[in-house]
Amino acid sequence: MSEPSFRLAAESDAAVVLQFMRRYYVFDGHTFDEERTPLALTALLSDRSLGRVWLILDDSVPVGYMVLCFGYSLEWLGRDAFVDEFFLLEQYRGQGWGRKTLGVCGRGGKGVPCQNASSGSSPA
Repeated sequence: MSEPSFRLAAESDAAVVLQFMRRYYVFDGHTFDEERTPLALTALLSDRSLGRVWLILDDSVPVGYMVLCFGYSLEWLGRDAFVDEFFLLEQYRGQGWGRKTLGVCGRGGKGVPCQNASSGSSPA
């Protein structure tokens, strides 16, 4: 196992991201809508004003994903962002990969101009 690397997902990565999303939703107790979820993902991947999706890679093999969605905050005086989804295969958990992945968000999403980036916890 090497150090994680990250790549912005493109529309051509939708099938890979959707596979991870299904696993994440089972893990976190969410319902996966087979019709609407792919449409929502495609909208996000095709409109960078909404946010970013990163694939988390071990060498060149995807092992998870993170979604950063954008909003706007008067308190933070501009664009803000939050981690909407974050999934990492079980064998990569507990080894610092999650912390390093969240560091991408903490750096403003790798060049994404935002005043505040936060991660939240799921109510599930």
